Amino acid sequence: MIGRHFATSWAALTAPGAIKPLDGLRAIAILLVLATHIAQHIPSAQFAPPAWLHPLNNGWIGVDLFFVLSGFLIGGALLRSIADGRFAFRTFYLRRFFRIIPAYFAVVVILCVIRFGWPDCGRIPHFTLGQLVPNVLLLTDYWQGPVGLPSWSLSIEEHFYLLIPLLLVGARNFTPANRCRLLLGFLFLALLARMLTYFVWDLGHAASAEELLRQIYYPFHTRMDALAMGVLAASLHHENSGNS
Repeated sequence: MIGRHFATSWAALTAPGAIKPLDGLRAIAILLVLATHIAQHIPSAQFAPPAWLHPLNNGWIGVDLFFVLSGFLIGGALLRSIADGRFAFRTFYLRRFFRIIPAYFAVVVILCVIRFGWPDCGRIPHFTLGQLVPNVLLLTDYWQGPVGLPSWSLSIEEHFYLLIPLLLVGARNFTPANRCRLLLGFLFLALLARMLTYFVWDLGHAASAEELLRQIYYPFHTRMDALAMGVLAASLHHENSGNS
């Protein structure tokens, strides 16, 4: 009975297309991120969240969970389409573009309208059009501007979308074991990058939180381990599905 339940759950989790069991993980990730942003901004309104809500103030867990889920879902879809001979770079990039970029730029335009239409609005940071460049180019994981739009995680996702098809297509003739070793290599490369950054930039106790965020928390190359972990899980499942 228990074995049948787990078999059914795993089959639903790893079936192609929409994956309903992952909706719960998405909900947890969203809740963690929202709770953290509320805790960061509502204290100015003299709001004190109850003690039982304090564990939710861990948005970094939600962000990492999003990255793992993204790696699993995008990596799995790519592996299936490459194996079936249906993959096309143009189709993949166009789908990713129209899924995210129009909504993102709509937010950027709204911020600009408020900033330049109502310059005395205290809720929007002051910025110039030139300072929008990292947001427009989606480089805010390396080049943070004063726009007040926390798009660094979206920049990481976009860099992932740009690179992961090249990686998996280039590794399409690899054995499953070698493909997993390649993904493990990127996972450990991110860990090594974090350690080297910490020591090279001397990010000890004297380092500010802003410096730690800028040097370690935001950049793609120090955060790609969660994405690689998701793609690795997708690769292992893809191989197991092919042998079942």
